[in-house]
Amino acid sequence: MIPKGRVELHTHLEGSVTPARLILLAEKYGQPGLPAACLTKDGGAYRFDGFHGFLELFKHVTSLLRTPADLPGRRGALLPEYG
Repeated sequence: MIPKGRVELHTHLEGSVTPARLILLAEKYGQPGLPAACLTKDGGAYRFDGFHGFLELFKHVTSLLRTPADLPGRRGALLPEYG
């Protein structure tokens, strides 16, 4: 039995890439057009249609996670973004 007041939290790092981070990574890896395929026109949110669209989006985002430094959870990077 788990005592009250405790929960298990975990984060899927691939799913925690913010739109702003996607833009930075796309520029870093010479794919500046990739965000247009993944984000709303204002660049503030991801867009996809249905499960297949989600899988395509996931493929695009993870294609930019090439080194450990690209992962958003490195050195506490998630804390400032998600407080």
